[in-house]
Amino acid sequence: MYYFNLVGYFPEIIFITCIPVSIHASIDACYDTLRIRSAPETCIHSTDCYDSNAECIYSVAESRHICCKPRPNIILPECPAGRQMPTVGKYMPILCSLTNSVEDDMCPQGYECLPSVNTNNGELHICCAI
Repeated sequence: MYYFNLVGYFPEIIFITCIPVSIHASIDACYDTLRIRSAPETCIHSTDCYDSNAECIYSVAESRHICCKPRPNIILPECPAGRQMPTVGKYMPILCSLTNSVEDDMCPQGYECLPSVNTNNGELHICCAI
């Protein structure tokens, strides 16, 4: 009886299996729990959105631009000691992880990753000025 180990004999042959997956149900249209959909259904600019607090963003889940606004009664995260917090758009903070350091470039230059002082007992981390 002969046994063959073909590993290494055909390095140029690669087998790829593709499984189609729908991501629409798993990704929130507005990306995060801080925002919700706002009218109209589609937009080109933030001025197209009916709510003055809404922004026109590209939704990966819907493959188009949509209006999103802050959730009612949401407490947006804040940096400690009144440090400046960079935002994406009008109000969205740049979220990061505690394992981030200045060298990791998760936060823009001049900012570091710190726990928010007013949300989730410091479990939410945001970029704050150094």
